[in-house]
Amino acid sequence: MDAYQMLSAELLFRITDVAWENEIALAFGDDAVSEYRGRAEGRGNEGTALRRAFNDREAAALIWREANEAVRRAQLSTRRRAAA
Repeated sequence: MDAYQMLSAELLFRITDVAWENEIALAFGDDAVSEYRGRAEGRGNEGTALRRAFNDREAAALIWREANEAVRRAQLSTRRRAAA
């Protein structure tokens, strides 16, 4: 995992998170975003733009977590080699 891949994963997550928040705002109003992020309604119903945005965000979050874990493992490996 190189820095470019990690940055790409981070950007993908941030973009999809903002897109999901925009869909929440469209569905429930600008002032409702923080409330609906944590509620099932904020995920939307199947087939809606809100659900697609939520699913995209969840997929991007998984990619980001995997990239973050790969970086963490690489750093740990580097530290172990340096200490040996």
